[in-house]
Amino acid sequence: MTELEKETIVACVGAAFSGVPAVLLFWWTWRRDQERLIVQKVIDHYPTLGGEQVIAKDPSGIPLMDVLIRNRSLFPVRVAAVGFKIDKTVIQLETLDWPVKVKRNPNPYQGKRI
Repeated sequence: MTELEKETIVACVGAAFSGVPAVLLFWWTWRRDQERLIVQKVIDHYPTLGGEQVIAKDPSGIPLMDVLIRNRSLFPVRVAAVGFKIDKTVIQLETLDWPVKVKRNPNPYQGKRI
């Protein structure tokens, strides 16, 4: 075995030891940043005296909807506006009366792809 072959083998082993962790770190960062915010529409239902579930409505008869926004990023996010897209028309919510509920998730693996 020549000196060049030995150096080539050592270089390939060194590249594997540094390249594999770099690829894994890149892949983990890419997967983590793919889905930062989860936005869900929540429609409140209330039970009637007969045991049926009815949709909560305002005095004009329009169903009440809430928007649940979950931040899965490592960084804090400020939400500036929320709206709905219905039939290619974007309707922005007019009232900014957003109750802020912040708490840690007791299950660190909930909602994460493993």
